[in-house]
This record gives sequence, structure tokens and C-alpha cells, in this order.
Amino acid sequence: MAGFEESSRLRQRGLDRILALSDGVFAFSITLMVLDLVVPALGSSTDVNALAGLLAGEWLGFVNYFLSFFIVSVWWNGHHRYFEYIEGYDDTLKVLNLLMLLAITLQPFFTKLHDIWIAAPLASALYALDQAIAGTFLALTWWYASKDRKFIDRDLNEKTVRRMRVGSLIAPILFLVSIPVAFAYPSQVSLAWFAYVPIAYIVRRTYKV
Repeated sequence: MAGFEESSRLRQRGLDRILALSDGVFAFSITLMVLDLVVPALGSSTDVNALAGLLAGEWLGFVNYFLSFFIVSVWWNGHHRYFEYIEGYDDTLKVLNLLMLLAITLQPFFTKLHDIWIAAPLASALYALDQAIAGTFLALTWWYASKDRKFIDRDLNEKTVRRMRVGSLIAPILFLVSIPVAFAYPSQVSLAWFAYVPIAYIVRRTYKV
């Protein structure tokens, strides 16, 4: 009994460290993105009444920030939801989680790239690719943990497991599909990314997952 309790304690400590690292990466990524928002400079000859116009001139940067904040929130929410059910881990699960975090750490770079080069198809495509990679590894984390109930509660409702598996694929597939769209409509492809919420709702209602 003592050995089992010790093993359970160590496993929980390991999960706590995985979650602490993950939450830290998500928070750091969001913080870096907001630092790229431009504060209008106040010079000796600047009219203080021009502030509103200068802020309005930075509207695209704010839109890209809110877009990226929304996307990171989708990944964080999924990660949080999956780890509510995950009760254990192994090296493979840790690697899958780290690969997802790698894509998250690159989010500020691709957000800035997309902001500055918004009319360049490659910038939009790379942004979508980074999101697709993050979503794919996040989905693989849940699929691996839930396969044969490897690291989840064996009493967890099968419908819940299936719903979360299907749901985990919606966002990465959306971003993968948007990559060729980015080459045709680089400035408009972000509208497809904002469409995640209604698309996810329709898919879940249609397939009852």
C-alpha cells in the first residue's frame, strides 16, 4: 500500500510539473504578443489630440493580437480540458506535449510576421502551419492518452472520449485547409480562422460529438 501511495504521489507531482510548464508557456506566449503592440510616440511637436488617430492607425496590429490571443486560448482550453481527465503519463506523452508547446512558443514570432507581412501569402501560410502543428500535437496528446484508456479513467464515458477526439481535430484541420487559401487570399484568410467557433459548433451538432 505504501508503495502504491508513493507511486501515485510521484505521478501526480509529474503531472503538476507538466501542467506548470505548459501554463507558463501559454502565459509567456500571450505576454510576448502584447509587447509587440505599438504605443504611439509623443514627440515635442506631436499634437496630443492626434492620439486617437495614431491608435486607429494601429488597428491591424490589435486585430492580429486579438486573433492570436483567441487561438492560444483555444489551445489552452483544450489542453486544460484534456488534462482534467489524464491521470498519468510516459515519455511519449511528455514529448507530444513538448512539441505542442514548441509551436506555442513560436506564436509571437508568426503573429508579428503576419502583422508586418499581412499581404504576403507565405506569412499567412506559415502562421496557419504553426497553428496546425500546435493543434495536431495537442490532439495527438489526447488520442495517445485515451487510446485503450492508457492514461485516463477507465470509467470515463465512451461518448465523452469520442466527442473529445473528434473535437480535437476540428481546429488543426481548419488551419491545414486554410494554408492553400492563404496563398490565394493572404489578407482575408484570417476570416477563416475566426470561423472556428461556428464551424466547431456545427460539426459537433451535426455529428453529435
